[in-house]
Amino acid sequence: MIRRVCGVRVVEADLTRDGIIAGMAARALSAATGLLVPIGFSMGGNVALEMARQAPERITAIALIDVNPAADLPARAAIRLDDQAQVRNGQLSDVLERVIHGCFAHDTPPAAHLRSLVREMADGLGPDVFLRQSEALRLRADCRAVVASFDGQMLLVCGADDQLCSPVIHRAMAQDARNATLRVIEGAGHMLPLEQPERLGAALCAWIDEAVLRPAGKAGGGRPAGNGFEGGRIAC
Repeated sequence: MIRRVCGVRVVEADLTRDGIIAGMAARALSAATGLLVPIGFSMGGNVALEMARQAPERITAIALIDVNPAADLPARAAIRLDDQAQVRNGQLSDVLERVIHGCFAHDTPPAAHLRSLVREMADGLGPDVFLRQSEALRLRADCRAVVASFDGQMLLVCGADDQLCSPVIHRAMAQDARNATLRVIEGAGHMLPLEQPERLGAALCAWIDEAVLRPAGKAGGGRPAGNGFEGGRIAC
């Protein structure tokens, strides 16, 4: 969506091969050279923050979509262990049905094709990827300090009805961050990219133009100004 709508160079990170967030971030950083603007949805947002922790000199701006930067709560971590046990027993479909049910706006039942799409994506990745990603989320580090210390521009976007990574969490990040823009989009839960793709795309592209591309284009004498992103890449 970013490449098509915003016309910028995009590198898609592979988050399927590692069982820890730090490993995912290191793989994403090695997939491209130079300056980066990570854009992360859900777990991808945790990876984006870890990228900023590992290589702050390369991250000029960051966008977080439906993200919880804190470590997993003990109760949620226990649920993940139960889910993993069920998946190992061949019950991936049952676990997915329960997880998907809580991902959409509660006051606007998701269209059947959206539920099917999420199921197809998860089924296509298979149980091994589910287990790796579930464990990575269970063991993830608390990145709230990264949010507070990041010097670049930060975009925070969430669905107004997100029950997993609520607007309250995003408002707290906006208060802690140094240069944050917050957008709460109505008619969406946690699956904002599927529920309101046009509104999300508009918010992302406006921010990329204003906070990323335009400052870089103000350079003089052949040197990039602002965040220095000119010639860089968007990492999703």
